[in-house]
Amino acid sequence: MVALRTALVSLLTLCVSSSALALDLENRPSPRNEARPRRNRTDFIVLHTTEGAAKGALGKLRKNGEAHYLVTRNGTVFRIVDKDRVAYHAGRSMWGGHQDLDQVSVGIEVVGYHDRALPKAQLTALAELVRQLRALYDVPAERVLTHAQVAYGQPNRYHRYKHRGRKRCAMNLASAEVRAALGLDAAPARDPDVDAGRLRVADRTLFARLFPKVRLTGSGRSKASPMEVALAKLTAAPADAPAPEPEKAKPEAVVAKAEAAVPKAPAKAKIEVVAKAAPVKAEAPRLAVAPAPTKKPARAPRARGLCAVNTQRGHAQAVAGAGYAAESTIYMLPDGRVRTGAQLARRQAGLLSDLPSGTRVLTDKRFGGYVKPGRAPSEICGATKWRSPDTVYRLPGGELVAGPKVDPARLPRATMVFCAP
Repeated sequence: MVALRTALVSLLTLCVSSSALALDLENRPSPRNEARPRRNRTDFIVLHTTEGAAKGALGKLRKNGEAHYLVTRNGTVFRIVDKDRVAYHAGRSMWGGHQDLDQVSVGIEVVGYHDRALPKAQLTALAELVRQLRALYDVPAERVLTHAQVAYGQPNRYHRYKHRGRKRCAMNLASAEVRAALGLDAAPARDPDVDAGRLRVADRTLFARLFPKVRLTGSGRSKASPMEVALAKLTAAPADAPAPEPEKAKPEAVVAKAEAAVPKAPAKAKIEVVAKAAPVKAEAPRLAVAPAPTKKPARAPRARGLCAVNTQRGHAQAVAGAGYAAESTIYMLPDGRVRTGAQLARRQAGLLSDLPSGTRVLTDKRFGGYVKPGRAPSEICGATKWRSPDTVYRLPGGELVAGPKVDPARLPRATMVFCAP
């Protein structure tokens, strides 16, 4: 019996090792990896195409931390950002009413172009990577999506409405043939946000490739039956709805065993603020109005996007508006904690309904990271954004400073930076 048990353990070990070796995995960690917050949950896998060669793509993705993995044409897989951290790959995105999929997804870049086929070695490696990530995070096939499916655009001079069709990234990877080769036995037949009226279609050619069986009206709306529209609205959460509870920890899959460890963030750099949320409105962020105090009103800081300090207990919506429970709304609580609206909605909803007096609120912002040696504000927000009035710096003592008033040479270490998306 002991010999049989030993043989079975050896066989299982061999199977795991063989599966791990199926991926030619190399670590190329982004210098921004340690500053990225950890995701609370993983609901989606989003596929991208680089639209360029591997060398240039890898350099850009590493510099900005814009993907978790890169799959080359010869099947090599580069790991760029820790799979459990946030990587800024999806940008302005929405699926089923949930916005900012960066916070709940793994992003895979595929060297190639949106309208060209993948070589066999690359397709095989991508299929194995997707298989392992799906097993690790329990992601259903319908939630393995392409960037073209989830990206959306704000109203502009060409389209006076929020629209699907902003990017054609990874368009071909949504085809039935490629999905079958990736081991995906199901696919979304319709766009839930177009069906529910949250978005309209701007790129009809792209939409026909992604959802060939869906008919559109002349105005870019889907011709769904009343039953289908009602079902879409019932099953999709509104954009500002509280997110579900974080998923329970699952056993590590083979992907985790195949990867070498990436340096962990120092303890003092821990923060639960998440990053990069799409703006709720097309125009520049404006100051929200706080409830009228009974005495002298609190003076609001001059940084754009900063609401007046909450002067009396009450519902957060009175201070932050309709997006009070969004990922892009940041609450600086009187006890020093920094949380997003979505985090409070999931874990401490009572605080949103009875916001403590003295809470400061940032709207339409993403957490860029900490200022530290070798990581100046221009590295965090960009060459010009770091001094924008829309950029807010929170000094270690809690003081808030707008971008134009910042002296980067005198910013203390551990200053938090909040940038416009």
